[in-house]
Amino acid sequence: SRTIGLAHPLSVFVPWTPRLGTEVVPDQPLTLLLQGKWNQVPLTIGTVKDDALLFVYSAFETPMSDFAFQLLGGVIFFPYGSNVTSMYPVSGSDARPSLSSLGTDFLLFCPTRAIVQLMRNISTQPMWFYRFDHSLSFVDSWGDDLPFCKAPGVVCHGSELPFIFGSATL
Repeated sequence: SRTIGLAHPLSVFVPWTPRLGTEVVPDQPLTLLLQGKWNQVPLTIGTVKDDALLFVYSAFETPMSDFAFQLLGGVIFFPYGSNVTSMYPVSGSDARPSLSSLGTDFLLFCPTRAIVQLMRNISTQPMWFYRFDHSLSFVDSWGDDLPFCKAPGVVCHGSELPFIFGSATL
């Protein structure tokens, strides 16, 4: 079981991310964008349909109750928790699919869309924004450790990469 910090919930899953204050990432990316300190090149950016599912199911290995989902939403989105979680109703006895949808929107899709909207105003470079929703037909690529990514219709984080890079493996 992993400990997830509410301020940086993805840090437990992506510990190899660049560090701020280095030559590679000298400041917050948003700050650098607003200051015009970025490479003015064409941009392709996007998310996948179930982007947060991999992270949610890795963090919560057993089904989550609706109560736990409401409690978590209440803490993260205080004082608007019930307003937010009501937009992601729990169907059945496991709230992880709802948490995955909420996480995909909150942590990945909406921030990516906001960056694209900002960059349209500050850049003349061409941009392509995608939302990948194609379920892989070669689901064995996920291996045995990620059975939730093999479920029919699921499009886990990184599923678009074989199509971007012309590879049949993840």
